Formats: sequence, structure tokens, C-alpha cells
Amino acid sequence: QASMLIGLAKVFGISLTEAAAQQTAKAFVVGNLGKMIASSLSKLIPGLGSAVCATVAVALTEALGWETAEEFARQAKQKS
Repeated sequence: QASMLIGLAKVFGISLTEAAAQQTAKAFVVGNLGKMIASSLSKLIPGLGSAVCATVAVALTEALGWETAEEFARQAKQKS
């Protein structure tokens, strides 16, 4: 996730230090929430636990990426 945030910052010409606090907090919250959800689901569905965990991780990472891209686009537009 950190590599994704750094890459997005470069794409939008944003200094990562400007948005680091916000995005790091979002990544932490989203990441931990996803782990808790996936863990709970894997206990409910033992045979599908790994697939559920992987699917949740991918979905949360994608959601974080889109949220970050939108925030960086907004910041880049404000600079223009």
C-alpha cells in the first residue's frame, strides 16, 4: 500500500509529505478494519476463509487507491 501511495503522489505531482499524515492514517484504519472483517469471516466460513481474506484485502487496497487518487487530484487542482 505504501508503494501505491508513493506512485500516486508522483503521478499527481504531490509531495508525499503534504498528504502523508492523512493518507497514512487512512491506510492504517482501512488496513486494520479489513483484517478484522476478514478474520471474522474466515472463522464463519472455514473452507473459504483464505479466499475471503484475499478478496477483502484486494477490495480494501483498491478502495484506498481510488480514495488516495481522488484526494491527490483535488490537491493538485488546488495548486493549479
